[in-house]
Amino acid sequence: MTRYGGVFLVLILALVAVVLRVRTHARADSLLEGERRGRATLEALYDESMTHLAAGRPHPGLGALLRDEPGLELLDELSTPDRTYARDGDYVYAFAATSSGTARRSFGFILRAWPLRFGVTGDREFHIDQGGILYEGLNRKGRSGTEASGGFPPAMPDPLIGQPKSPWYPAPAIRAGDDQR
Repeated sequence: MTRYGGVFLVLILALVAVVLRVRTHARADSLLEGERRGRATLEALYDESMTHLAAGRPHPGLGALLRDEPGLELLDELSTPDRTYARDGDYVYAFAATSSGTARRSFGFILRAWPLRFGVTGDREFHIDQGGILYEGLNRKGRSGTEASGGFPPAMPDPLIGQPKSPWYPAPAIRAGDDQR
């Protein structure tokens, strides 16, 4: 009887190990998919922003761009005259307008995204400005949603972007039809 009990115990432990492995892979895939969607949405907002700037118009703000991005909800209660916030099921997005003080006024912007629920919908942050370089951040603070404990609102631009040994690094943009990660 004990011989069968040992075999049965080994089989149960093997089954538990397989189940844990499958769940871990599913969670990792879910995080990567949330990050991919966050990056793709930020890139779509960037493309729409550039059409306004290319036409010589100032950036209309995140609220105006939401008409072309279904699934994004404007967070009016958090938005200010110089910053606008929106969210979808995976990420929170922020827009900040910038302008140069030159005689020929140029309009610029910063777009930023971070996970709605850190560790569930994504781990990484994303940042892009009118220069077009997409930065991916390690999100060392575990920024999540709009909670003050997670560092809301984030610095825009983050002072560490472009610095040596920064938790931000240039990342290739995702375009429709391109390979993803």
